[in-house]
Amino acid sequence: MIRTLFGRFSQDYDSHMQETNHVNVQRQILETFLPVIRGNILDIATGTGTVAKYLKENATCEIFAIDFSPEMIQKARENSTGINFHVADANALPFPDNSFDAITCSYGFYWFSERLRVISEIKRVLKPDGILILLEEEFKPGFEPKPRFASNADYLSELANVE
Repeated sequence: MIRTLFGRFSQDYDSHMQETNHVNVQRQILETFLPVIRGNILDIATGTGTVAKYLKENATCEIFAIDFSPEMIQKARENSTGINFHVADANALPFPDNSFDAITCSYGFYWFSERLRVISEIKRVLKPDGILILLEEEFKPGFEPKPRFASNADYLSELANVE
């Protein structure tokens, strides 16, 4: 269900990320890591590839990016070149052990239903001295965040209800 909803969301995702200031927050956080980002990088739950594209333009690295929504990956491919985009599930990363020097995940981790499985997969493909950059909102303990999606499309309120 979530895959279908994000597929429908793919055409409006970039404008949503701009309107909610998420892209600026991503860039500000990534700026602090740019001096140490090198080698092979994996962006999990890439969406339309905004983080992957920013890293490709600002760091010396080879970028791999996955999302489980084919529509999001298609949009990401339209937005960027030189990035290895793949439709894949974070619960079963299609990469060998110790493949990546850094892994990023932006505004996606809270959507994973099997977070411990995803963490296990991240540990498996991340090099022993690698870094994980998890870009998420910070909330008070016990607070259950709901995304403030625009009300102009039914699937946005559906996504908010699913979360």
